[in-house]
Amino acid sequence: MSLFKFGFTSRVNNSEAEFSDSESRQTDESREESEELLKEGPRELSVTLQVPVPGVVQPGPSSNTSAESSTGSSDDGGLDLGSKDSGPKRPNLASFPKIKIGGKNRSFNQDWYTQFSWLEYSISKDAAFCYSCRIFPSTSGHKEHSFTANGVNQWKKAIEKFRKHSESECHKNSFSRWQHYLQSLSEGSIASKISAHHSREVKENWEYLTQISKIIIFLARQGIALRGDDEGVDSPNRGNFLELCSLIADVNPAFGQKIKAMPLNATYLSAEIQNELLNTTADIIRKQIGEEVNSAGLATIIVDESKDTSKKEQISICLRYAEYKEAEGHILHEEFLDFHEADNLDAKSLSDQILREVGKLGLTNVAIVGQCYDGASVMSGHLNGVQARLKEHFPNAQYVHCHAHRLNLVLVDICKNVSSAGEFFVLLEALYVFMSRSLVHKVFVDLQQRDKERVKELVRLSDTRWVCRYQSLSTLKTRYRYVVEVLQHFCDSQEPKRDPKLVVEARGLLNQVMSVSFVTHLELLMTLLSHSQALSVTLQASDTNLGNAVTMISSVISIIEETRASGWPDLVHEITRICEDNNIPMMPQPKRRRKRRTFDDSVIMAPTGQRSQPEAAEHEFLDDLRVNIFLPILDAFKSEMIRRFSASNIAIMQGVDALLTPSSVNFLKYSAVGPFVELYSASLDVDVQLLKAEMAMAGQIISNEQKDTSIPDLSREHTANSFSNVEKLIPFANLPNLQKTTQLALTLPVSSAVCERSFSAMKYIKNYLRSTMGNQRLSDLGIIYVSGGRSKTLQTNPVEIVTKFSQREKRTRIQLF
Repeated sequence: MSLFKFGFTSRVNNSEAEFSDSESRQTDESREESEELLKEGPRELSVTLQVPVPGVVQPGPSSNTSAESSTGSSDDGGLDLGSKDSGPKRPNLASFPKIKIGGKNRSFNQDWYTQFSWLEYSISKDAAFCYSCRIFPSTSGHKEHSFTANGVNQWKKAIEKFRKHSESECHKNSFSRWQHYLQSLSEGSIASKISAHHSREVKENWEYLTQISKIIIFLARQGIALRGDDEGVDSPNRGNFLELCSLIADVNPAFGQKIKAMPLNATYLSAEIQNELLNTTADIIRKQIGEEVNSAGLATIIVDESKDTSKKEQISICLRYAEYKEAEGHILHEEFLDFHEADNLDAKSLSDQILREVGKLGLTNVAIVGQCYDGASVMSGHLNGVQARLKEHFPNAQYVHCHAHRLNLVLVDICKNVSSAGEFFVLLEALYVFMSRSLVHKVFVDLQQRDKERVKELVRLSDTRWVCRYQSLSTLKTRYRYVVEVLQHFCDSQEPKRDPKLVVEARGLLNQVMSVSFVTHLELLMTLLSHSQALSVTLQASDTNLGNAVTMISSVISIIEETRASGWPDLVHEITRICEDNNIPMMPQPKRRRKRRTFDDSVIMAPTGQRSQPEAAEHEFLDDLRVNIFLPILDAFKSEMIRRFSASNIAIMQGVDALLTPSSVNFLKYSAVGPFVELYSASLDVDVQLLKAEMAMAGQIISNEQKDTSIPDLSREHTANSFSNVEKLIPFANLPNLQKTTQLALTLPVSSAVCERSFSAMKYIKNYLRSTMGNQRLSDLGIIYVSGGRSKTLQTNPVEIVTKFSQREKRTRIQLF
């Protein structure tokens, strides 16, 4: 009885301790359990339970209530239950401890695991617990302590208790939290889902903008218009950009789905977004140029002006600089920066615009050593011109008159000084106009096709690029007989409805074209313009330098002198051949002289004069051509070349000649380079004494290398690329002072051809169909088009563009980060 009494008293005491808690926390389960104990009467524990058995803990009252902790730690309060990570503890024993209740031995049944997924069993307490309520307590704070802290071991009505607990609100809430936790383990938590969704959306947005950037840069690089006249949804042609987006969407379903998924007010296909992406791309290119200039440390400014299709004055601003790389040597760059609409064409306004643009590049410790413009007084004025104003900011920026403009002025002056040359080009222009008529042009083409010749068209003469007239003369010479045949066709036309004006023009042109004088001008001017063409190509090359320019100019002058001295017989031979092939008489028809009647009534006792024989007359005629055409044109060309290309700054020209012209007698001699170095002492950080030693060393290296028979004598080369050949022999990396001085000589400008190339791009971009284009868009499209290599790299990998674009302002309608 004492044992019974002990067990009963212990249980009752435990129940009384439970009831002593606050009534608000006492559950119906606890009350029912106490009542049932009182009804059933005394309980007898089997003997086996009174004897300690290894691995089995006797059920009984437990004074430790710390198991209410929702952390679910297996060692919390001595409970051997599951944790949050392990899940419910469900041991499968061969036999569970039995308790005699109401005369029957009862125990936990492991089949209950399958009926109640939340059920777990504690061996140490021989009690069942609710895993979900213990680990994931209800958010209301309400708990059933019999399932979370004390455990349930009333096995007689266990199933009834389990079912009743399953239907409680607090259990449902806990069970739901547990299931969400399990789902988060397999699919991720809400936070991780949001993060994953955000990451996926950001990736898709980046791919979307990357594709749009590629399309925009592609169209800009090709000079193709982006927008259309009607970009409405129902328009059959919405413009190149939208149509290309639609085309790519057909082959890239992800891109097409993204376009459809984007809100209508945030598709990022609008004109504003196009402008932003273009401006971002252009800014990246300008930044790259600025970084290269900062690395070079020396630069020159090149500026020119032209009108666009909307009759606005546009200023093109460019930079020239030379990079040195040990593996590649010196690399020359002429880079276009920007177009600026010139509101005023005075020197102050122009210089201010140039300074603003150069300032945007963020140049630091960069010396501006030169400036190149045309010969207009507003640009070249040494007192108040642009060059004078820029020298106030950059004292060493020496002005260089564009050599290509100088060459053009030489040819213009020839036509002004030699009237026959000017008349020839006027006649050539009239011939072009006549041959451009549809009826005449058809006959001209048919005649060439009749003889299975490749059809060539007469080229219109350029008013500004005179050296390009060589192509016009070349075409005329190769198709001269067809031109004559066309003129004869219309002169002899017997059609009843022939145009009298056309016939008169044809007769007038034929009379002048089929003359020895015309052929002489054609051959002579072709010879001059062929030399001028080669010189012009050299002067306009982006990698040319003053050394090349001086060499080529000297060569052209020498060739003209040789032609004047001994070139007339060869020219006469070619003139004779052309005249014979086209039935042109070498002697003009003599004019019929009126017979004099002075001596009709007199006897002539001695001859009064004798006419020249035909041979003597032809010789006299050719000599007249030589004196009146050949010599005046050549003399005018030579004198203008010498006048226009005379060195305005002897120190610069001698220094460049000694550094970049291997054929010069002063090549690598400090005596010629010294004044040049002194002129740029503020820009050059060189040691004069070391420079002398390095120049002597470089000269000796070249001399030693040339002893090898496989290397030609470079001092006798007169080609434009002679310096590039010498540069390969000089170890500039070990001669820093000579390298810096050579870099300065290469940086000095030769011509403003880079500006002319930008104007060609401008006319291609801003054509008559796009004449309303804004100036910023024009400038951005211009630099993308001109800097094709840089923009191609950005088109291939536009990550930097999208990054810069996303940082320009807060993008609220598209997630990029």
